[in-house]
Amino acid sequence: MLAYTFYESDNRVRRYAEALVKRGDHVDVIALRQKGQAYRDIINGVNLYRIQRRVINEKNKVAYLIKIVFFLINSF
Repeated sequence: MLAYTFYESDNRVRRYAEALVKRGDHVDVIALRQKGQAYRDIINGVNLYRIQRRVINEKNKVAYLIKIVFFLINSF
């Protein structure tokens, strides 16, 4: 799963990922990282990769778009 959000605070992404694990699927989530968090973690059977820090300080839509595109490129 690819999510431009903080995994721990986004319940819809977290519930869906954990439901897939309960079903028996192997789940990798690529998400944002907050200051002090590890790059890789396992939470309730979900393999979590935090690839990019995000500070919510965008001044306009273009700045927000640039961060999303950068996240997409890093996720490859």
